[in-house]
Amino acid sequence: MRFKLISTSFAAFALAICSNTRADSIHIENPSFETPATGSVEKPVYGWDNHGNPAAVWNINNDPQGSWYMGAPEGDQVAALTDLLSQSLGDVVATNTVYTLGGWVGNQLGQSADYSVALYAAGNLLAAITGTGRQGYLDPFQLTFNSTGSTFVGLQLEVQLNGGQPGSAFDMITLNAESAPTAPAHMPVPPAALGGGALMGGCGFVAIIRRRHRSLSID
Repeated sequence: MRFKLISTSFAAFALAICSNTRADSIHIENPSFETPATGSVEKPVYGWDNHGNPAAVWNINNDPQGSWYMGAPEGDQVAALTDLLSQSLGDVVATNTVYTLGGWVGNQLGQSADYSVALYAAGNLLAAITGTGRQGYLDPFQLTFNSTGSTFVGLQLEVQLNGGQPGSAFDMITLNAESAPTAPAHMPVPPAALGGGALMGGCGFVAIIRRRHRSLSID
């Protein structure tokens, strides 16, 4: 019976946390660089601010120029850039919110360059990642920022993409926001016997508890 009580308590606890979060998509203008539409390469990149050498949209599906082993992850075009593209968004940093910035990045064949992706709030760096894109491919990237306790709440969000040299490409940029998970005050934390890392399995652990709950009967 004690196992039943523990499993039921843990399942309710985990469900409360999992159901308390919902991701919302934050609007980014021209996130997959389909504007302006072109059959090859065209400048400038609509909806983004260009810093340094001009960036361009490149239709790698129609005109890969022998530089790509794959097509664009979304649509036909990617952003080809050497320096910096940025976009100030219509949203501000909200309290107790987890932001996830994602997209795809790579280098054309024959080019090996580092890239950086960053999320800012009115010029203040919130989170950033750097890496070296694979040649001929675009691979997904992701970074996160939790605004809980941040002093930048209320400031305007900005996305920055930085390529290392000609041939760096980005596509399918997304920014999602969800409430930072918190334990409900009315829900008891499962006993220590379950271990501090019991929740590390995420929301999927609830399904395991439920299956054990149905298959075991301990009196």
